[in-house]
Order: sequence, then C-alpha cells, then structure tokens
Amino acid sequence: MLNRRLALLISPDTNHYGGLAPVASRCGLHLIFSATLRSARALLAQDRFSVIFCSDRTDGCTVPMLLRSLRGAAPDIPVIMVSRHAEWAACLHAMRAGAFDYVAWPPDPAETERVVRLAVALQDLQRLHSAA
Repeated sequence: MLNRRLALLISPDTNHYGGLAPVASRCGLHLIFSATLRSARALLAQDRFSVIFCSDRTDGCTVPMLLRSLRGAAPDIPVIMVSRHAEWAACLHAMRAGAFDYVAWPPDPAETERVVRLAVALQDLQRLHSAA
C-alpha cells in the first residue's frame, strides 16, 4: 500500500470497522482491521501506522494491559481507545494509562475526526522531529 497512510483498528467487534472506516478515510487513512492483539502486533511489525484504534474489549485485557502491550510494539503511535462506556471516569482511566484519547461507541463522526486529525498531526510532528 504505497503512498497510503494507515490506521490500525484492534477490536473483536467487526462493527467497529464500519463505524470508524469512513472517519479514517476522511482523514486520509486506510483502516486495517485486527481482531486480536497478537495479530495486531504482527501488523505493527510489518507496516507503519499513523494511529491505532483499540477496543477496551480486546482479548479480555484491561486498558492498562492493552496500552502497555501496544507501547512495547509501537511506542510512537498514538492510541485512541474505543469503548462502550461513555463515562468520564473510563476516559480518564484510559488517558492516565497512556491513551492519546478516548472515543465512546457509537462514535460521533465529527468528534472522532477531530481526535484522529490531532493524533495524525502529532505523529507527523514526532516524525519530523526525529528526522531532524
């Protein structure tokens, strides 16, 4: 997929793909789906991603466990948690554990697009800084 920017979605719920793919597309990203953390780690080893979406229900792991695993595989890629909980406490918990941001399911398209664009801009700045 030359010249295409990629986003990774890690979720056991295939419905998440349908809800997030249009947003990723509007942000210039091609969304790749992974149902497990194990397959996601393999994808992260093969391709360069601009952002990661990760469901809080992936592999039965806690949010801190998921984020630790992703930080080990891709320390510089912003992770946006996707959750069925639309509560501030869950959002703060994810962000304290290292998430870039948090999206409640079903996502608000405009808000999700804003979050994705910020994450991609951060990723671009980090890559420019490390190249300099």
